[in-house]
Amino acid sequence: MNQKWQGFANLNLCGVEEEQGSRTLSEGDHVCRISSAKLEKTVSGSGIKLVLQFDGMNGGYVRDVINIANESAQATEIGRRRLKHLLIQANHPNPDQPGDVATMVGLIVGVHVAKGEDWRDDSGQTRSGGGMPRKNVPYFRAKQDQSFTVTQPRPAANDSFMDEIPF
Repeated sequence: MNQKWQGFANLNLCGVEEEQGSRTLSEGDHVCRISSAKLEKTVSGSGIKLVLQFDGMNGGYVRDVINIANESAQATEIGRRRLKHLLIQANHPNPDQPGDVATMVGLIVGVHVAKGEDWRDDSGQTRSGGGMPRKNVPYFRAKQDQSFTVTQPRPAANDSFMDEIPF
């Protein structure tokens, strides 16, 4: 779709979908709702991991991956301790036997977010790592009666860009 530039007046965006940007939460403590929880095979195919997404109360998200079953007994134990910690802090109705993974979706929990590792993009530029739950004791009990609405960040008010468009 390489078209010759014919000026902004001739720009046609029909059929172009709006960018759906998202951002990870910044370092700090955030109240979140678990928006997805699913089981997947590990990369080696010999284990099972729980993949979770936590949506922040004021926008943004973090993800966590917890080993549930692994060839390494130590990795399995660490993962199960992390899961139990999450279930207790999220006030799951049965943290000893959570049953269906779907029972985690919708739970509200506090997440201690740390800065993730920096990474290099395809052009070799270093990019800042996004937020991620910290490695040790990542969750805390949030007030369960707290009103939770996910809002999209709004652009900062700038008078020169906020003029009404005369349509």
